[in-house]
Amino acid sequence: MADKVPIRYAYDGSSLTGIAEYATSDTVGIAFGGTGATSLTDNGILIGNATSAIQVTSALTTNGQIVIGGTSGPAVANITGTSNEVDVTNGDGTIAIGLPAVVNVATCVITPKVCITSQYVLPAADGSAGQLMCTDGSGALAFATASGGVALAGSTNNTIATVTGADALCGEANLTFDGDDLAIGNATPSSYIGSVHGLVIGDNGDLTSEIVLASTNLGASALNFTDLSNGSNRAWVKFDHNTETLDLNTTNTIKFGVEGSEKMRMNASGHVGIGTTAPDHIFHVQDVGENSFNTKAVFDLENTRRSGYTQAALELAPASTAGAFRTRAIAAELIGNQTASDLVFYSESTEHMRISSAGEVLIGYSSGSWADSYGSTHYSGGSAIYHVNGGVAIILRRATSYGDIMQFSHSVGGAAYVGSISVAASSTAYNTSSDYRLKENVVDLTGATTRVAQLQPHRFNFIRDPDTTVDGFVAHEVADIVPEAITGTKDEMRDVENAIVDADGAILEEGKTEAEWVAGKEPTLVSEATEDEVAVYADPIYAADTAWHSTLTVPEYQGIDQSKLVPLLTAAIQELTARITALESA
Repeated sequence: MADKVPIRYAYDGSSLTGIAEYATSDTVGIAFGGTGATSLTDNGILIGNATSAIQVTSALTTNGQIVIGGTSGPAVANITGTSNEVDVTNGDGTIAIGLPAVVNVATCVITPKVCITSQYVLPAADGSAGQLMCTDGSGALAFATASGGVALAGSTNNTIATVTGADALCGEANLTFDGDDLAIGNATPSSYIGSVHGLVIGDNGDLTSEIVLASTNLGASALNFTDLSNGSNRAWVKFDHNTETLDLNTTNTIKFGVEGSEKMRMNASGHVGIGTTAPDHIFHVQDVGENSFNTKAVFDLENTRRSGYTQAALELAPASTAGAFRTRAIAAELIGNQTASDLVFYSESTEHMRISSAGEVLIGYSSGSWADSYGSTHYSGGSAIYHVNGGVAIILRRATSYGDIMQFSHSVGGAAYVGSISVAASSTAYNTSSDYRLKENVVDLTGATTRVAQLQPHRFNFIRDPDTTVDGFVAHEVADIVPEAITGTKDEMRDVENAIVDADGAILEEGKTEAEWVAGKEPTLVSEATEDEVAVYADPIYAADTAWHSTLTVPEYQGIDQSKLVPLLTAAIQELTARITALESA
């Protein structure tokens, strides 16, 4: 069939004005369904160009050429790959896109990142839940169930892994866990004696085991103990770095033991017990039969210092008084109190001895006075009173030899003796110094008869002992004849302050305040009442008929040493003997 020539017509929008046949050389316009082009590129692709002539791409005669759109219009291009990333194979009418045999992971970025430096063969199907992907060492990957653990270089059995500075895991030889016990510095904590541990620290050969609780400021470091029954701490050991104070605390009892046996405890009441599990005092020490009384004391205080000591070994005091009672078993061997109170000694709730605040030692008395009770008083000034009712007040005995049993001295240190009392097997001698080396101006005694004749002996009764009649002298009468035999002055008086007197007006004590006298008339509490006993009171110090005087004038009585009359009597006898002899001779 011959080519046909297209028909050409003219149309103005309302009427057809002509029609004609196109010639071969004519260009068919776009409006009439033509290309508007006079020629077309072989193997090109037509591209619309609005009302203008249709454009034709270049010939698509190269393998892999395609038309690709763009902001400037379609264009003929080839798809190309990137080395070690994407493979593109262009064929005759074909394009093949795939991965290369080797993928360059350095330039291949996937989010999240995955870096692969080798070619692996992935499994064809998914694995089971919890399985891990592992390699066979030849590039083939497969899913498998995890077994065993991670192998760490340098680790030993039960060691705990830590992270190094190089972001690597490292097995710690000195930090282990065997399933029951956590150990620091020991590889086999279960090897220690005992079935319950939890935490074992040391020893790994360095002979040192430590737990350090550190504080970066002046706060507190603490070791606390709690349980599920109570959310608060049940016990703790705390150190306050600010006050340098160690606090050991618990809700009930703190025990101290040795070799599995309790030796000491502090209970919830604050009582400390040694040798007892039930201390009923603030400090309770009980002998549990471990020590012999003859060899060891139940309570022993020892101070090894030999010089510069200023403190007592044992001090007992009320909260408001410092050093109420003190004992010091060093150098001076001191025992006593430091307050203005007496030191009293009891036996079976009864007072038997006291040391008063004035330094008096009283045995059988509660006060240094002439009381109806019997005993002895040793005054701080050196004098003493022995008060008995029957029996002997003082017994002095030499057990192995005869000689002085008492000596008298007038100087400090006893260097100059002026008399003594000595004993023999069956006799006693009363001695006063009479050595010629002690005397001067020695002359014969004369006129003795005349002086003796002036002495006036009497018979009388003492007022305090009206039933006894005695022979003797009146002191002031003898004073004019033998003055060395008399002490004191006739009608002498002395003033006494703060004196306590008995019903007869005799002075019991001097230097006592009225408050002390009043207090001494009341029974004294010896021991408080307990659950099993009643309170114990000692008898009053002063009888009800005693009196107190702030000032009092009392007689200072004269005394006589009748032994001083012996020389005078001897001289008188000698004079009378001479007269008798002379008369007999006449």
